Amino acid sequence: MSNKTHIAIAMSVTALVSGCGLFGDDPVGGLRIDASVPLAETSHLISDPEDETVRYYTHAPLTNVRLPLAAPPATSGSSWTAVNANVAHDAGHHALRSSLSVAWVGDIGQQAGSKQRINAAPVVADGRVFTLDADSTVTAFGTDGQRLWSTSLVPREADEGEASSGGLGYGNSLLFVTSGHSTLSALEPASGSVLWTQRFEFPAIYPPIVYGDSVFLVTLNNRAWSIEVSTGRRNWSVGSTYADAAPAGEVSPAAGSGAIFFPFPSGEVITVDALTGQRIWSHFAGGRREPDATYRITGISSSPVLSGNRLYVSNQAGALTALDAGSGIPIWTVPEGSANAVLAVGDSVFAMTGTGELVRLDAASGRRLWATALPHFTRESPRRRKEIHVHYGPLLAGGRLIVASSDGELRSYDPESGEELASTSIAGGAASMPAIVNGVLYQVSKSGRLIAYR
Repeated sequence: MSNKTHIAIAMSVTALVSGCGLFGDDPVGGLRIDASVPLAETSHLISDPEDETVRYYTHAPLTNVRLPLAAPPATSGSSWTAVNANVAHDAGHHALRSSLSVAWVGDIGQQAGSKQRINAAPVVADGRVFTLDADSTVTAFGTDGQRLWSTSLVPREADEGEASSGGLGYGNSLLFVTSGHSTLSALEPASGSVLWTQRFEFPAIYPPIVYGDSVFLVTLNNRAWSIEVSTGRRNWSVGSTYADAAPAGEVSPAAGSGAIFFPFPSGEVITVDALTGQRIWSHFAGGRREPDATYRITGISSSPVLSGNRLYVSNQAGALTALDAGSGIPIWTVPEGSANAVLAVGDSVFAMTGTGELVRLDAASGRRLWATALPHFTRESPRRRKEIHVHYGPLLAGGRLIVASSDGELRSYDPESGEELASTSIAGGAASMPAIVNGVLYQVSKSGRLIAYR
């Protein structure tokens, strides 16, 4: 082919691309990012004045903004039945003293190790606190610290230490427990006796929820399940696409208004009718942040939060999205990926990002209002940065944001400014989200202890 022919083809392609008849006035839609400005120096997303579906990054340096918080009054709830208090994971505002001290400590069993993790946050109901150790042993305590009973859920054919434990959920006066042994079990809360066990083809390490007369959970083969509360029989299941890797942690379905919002390791959120399993809508989370390998994991890494008509979903790849809960249409997306459920309070959304920052966002736009850095790498030397501290939270209690950390600190922050206010030690370091009931904060540690702060 002659050089003249090459030039003619290039000119024709250029004419087609630049012509407004093919792409319209805006050939490249979506998010605009100035490549000459480092992402860390951008501030927030704003709407295109001519197209509200388009979001732009502004490029002003980040500046913390202190604003009043329209928070509801603190309440003393009597139960904490799922991750972040309830099946919507919409934690709200809880009563708690500003100055905390240890009231009592209980032994929950096997501590976390290199092969087994403690994944389960405590649940509290009917005057009992339930925990799950690293080797699938459930323990119940009275709110005074008295140990009531302990039940191992390791199958007879399995060896101890073979698999990590799962999570806890409470509903219909029963306790439900998942495990890495691919089981879901229903326990009688007063005695710990096992009423039934449902076995799956793949591990069930994520916490279940109870909604209506069914238990809902996700297994590691990207399958979601509805299980009958009274018998343990399978009602229906819904599948997502294959995933190369699955995030660990307290990733639980959310429920409300007759719908179940399932988060999958594939990065997809599928919303279904709670009774029939009929699909309503689905959404794939995106995001990718360098250089940490965890930011390549696009699986949903935290429980979706249903707050009003909004559903908030997040992943470790660096994406936090606010969706319309009824339609699944994205409202905004920001690069604030988190491994924990966010806290939606008043006109703000608080999140603990994967880079170790506690951030406050404007709920209407996703605009960052302030950010506070917490300890991130366990070793500060660049050549030794292999492990990071894990931060669980935030929760709003006593007018303060509470974050429990694996570095052994329970920190509180001013929700208006992000300023650190106080810190209390956690012996052994935090292993999960806390639970707050009747003015008492319950925290599970990596060393296999349940610590009650009052």
